[in-house]
Amino acid sequence: MLEGSTKEEVMYVSEVFEEISYQLKSEEYIICLKELDAKFPDLKLEPIVEIAERWSKY
Repeated sequence: MLEGSTKEEVMYVSEVFEEISYQLKSEEYIICLKELDAKFPDLKLEPIVEIAERWSKY
């Protein structure tokens, strides 16, 4: 769902990415975040990806 989002949409939704990571603990979600980070590198989503990876281990 997020893959088709615009940069502005991703920036808006990124406010809750950490909460989503905690709730989902999903490898598929992590892959999606990495794809968004590659698509919009200036949004600097790397820290959110790292947090999502940490949450997925619990």
